[in-house]
Amino acid sequence: MLTLAELANPVLVRELVSHHVSAPRVRGSVNRITELATRVQSLRVSPGRPEGGEDGSRAVVVYAPGRIEVLGKHTDYAGGTSLTCAVDRSFMFVATITKEPGVRLQDVVLSSSDFLPYRDTRSSLKSSWLSYPASVVERFVANFLEPSSGVTIAFSNTIPRASGMSSSGALIVGVYLCLAALLEPDRTTAFKDNLTSGAALADYLGSVENGFSYGGLAGREGVGTRAGAQDHTAVLFSESGTLGHFGYRPLTRLGRVALPENSCFVVASSGVRAQKSRGALEPYNNVVALAETGLSQWNQAYGSSYATLGSLVRSGDFTMEALEGVLGGGGGGVGRGVRADDLDRVEAAEARAVIDRITQFTEETGSILPAAIRALELGDLEAFGAAVERSQELTDKLLRNQVAETRFLAHSARKCGAIAASAFGAGFGGSVWALVDIDESGQFMRQWMLEYGTAYPERIRNAHFFVDSTGPGAFVLGASPERLLLEPKF
Repeated sequence: MLTLAELANPVLVRELVSHHVSAPRVRGSVNRITELATRVQSLRVSPGRPEGGEDGSRAVVVYAPGRIEVLGKHTDYAGGTSLTCAVDRSFMFVATITKEPGVRLQDVVLSSSDFLPYRDTRSSLKSSWLSYPASVVERFVANFLEPSSGVTIAFSNTIPRASGMSSSGALIVGVYLCLAALLEPDRTTAFKDNLTSGAALADYLGSVENGFSYGGLAGREGVGTRAGAQDHTAVLFSESGTLGHFGYRPLTRLGRVALPENSCFVVASSGVRAQKSRGALEPYNNVVALAETGLSQWNQAYGSSYATLGSLVRSGDFTMEALEGVLGGGGGGVGRGVRADDLDRVEAAEARAVIDRITQFTEETGSILPAAIRALELGDLEAFGAAVERSQELTDKLLRNQVAETRFLAHSARKCGAIAASAFGAGFGGSVWALVDIDESGQFMRQWMLEYGTAYPERIRNAHFFVDSTGPGAFVLGASPERLLLEPKF
C-alpha cells in the first residue's frame, strides 16, 4: 500500500519508480508524482473540505499514455485491424479516498478544479472535456457500485489535446483505473461476470466512451462518438519498442512488430483541433454510419447476419462487385429469395460514399496492413513507406477526413526525408506522424516545422512538433495489476 506521505517524498518515489518494470521509462515521472501528491494533500485540507488530510491516507499512481495509430484508420469499430503504439506523452494521476462522495479532479497544468457527483453527474459539466471523466463516473456507479466515500484525483498531461493522439482515451483509462484501484469494483458480481480479461477491460472502456452496453453492463450517455476500442487498447497494452497488431470485435492481439533499428517518430500536431466531442463529432460519426450502412444493406439483401464489416469482408461471400449491385439498385446483388423491390435502397450519392468507405476499409485491412508488417519484418523501408503512402492517399480520397494542414504535413514530411508519414486518429484535424532516423530527428523536425510555418503561419502558433519514442502502456503503482486486469497482458 502507498500513502500520500510516501508519494510526496522524492527519495521514496525515486526508489519506488526504479523497481517498477515500466515506470523508469517515463521521463520526469518522479517530479510529476511528487507534485501531484502534494496537490492532492492540499485539496484534502482546502477551505470547505477539512478532512484532516493525514499523510497516511492510501493513494495510488496511475500512468496513461497517448498513442500513435500507425495504420488502421477507422477500422476498429468495424471489426478491422490496426497497428498502434503508445508514446511518451502522457497523463499522470495521483488519487486518494476522501469523505466527499463523488470525484474531484484537479488539473495541475490548467490550474482547474472540478467536482463530479455520483448522481446527476451531467448537470455539473462546465466544459466538453469533462464529458470524458463524467462518462467514466456515470458508468462506474451504474455498472458496479455507488461508494459512500469519494475520490480526489490530481493529474498532469503532456499530450496535446484534441490532437488525434487519444488524450481522450488516455483520460478515460486513467480515471477508470484510479477509481478501480481505490474502490475495488472487482469485488462486485457485475464485474466478475463481465470483465474477465484485459481484452474485456479495453472493450468495456470503449463502450464507456461510445455509450453502448457491454455484456450485462448497461450503457449510458457516453460522449457521443460511435468509436471502438482501438485507443483504449493501445493506451492499456502497448509495449516499449514495438508496434502492437490488434484485431477488434472481438479484441485479439495478432502480433508485435519491431520498429526499424535506430528510428523514432516525429509528431506534428497541426494546430487544427479535432474534438470528437464537439466540432468533429458529426463528420466522425458519419464515417462510422457509412460502414454500418454498407453492412446493413448487404445483410438485408442476402438475408445474412454479419455482426461487423470486418467479418463480412473476411468471409468467402464478399466481393465489391456484389456490394455495388446491392447498393446500385439492380438485382445482381440480391439473393436468398429477397426481392429487389423489398430492399431499403440508398440514394446514389450515399451509395458512392458507402462504396468508397468500404473500399478504404478493405484495402487498409486486407492489403496495406499486411504489406506494411511484412516490410517491417524484412527491413524493407521503401516498401513500408509505399504502404503508408497508399494508406494516406485512401484516407484523403475515400475517407475524406483530412484537412489541408494534415494533407500538407504528410506530403512535406516525405519531402523532408521521412521513411514514412501519415495522418492518424479520427481526422478532421489532428496530427501527422513521421518515421525518421533518430540521429537525424532534430534536423528533420526543424525543417518540417519551418516548411509548415511558411505554408500555414496562422497555424504554427498552436502547433506542436516533438520527437517521441514507443513507450509502455498504462500502469498503476499502489494496486495489484492482476486485480485491475493489467496482467497478464493478453
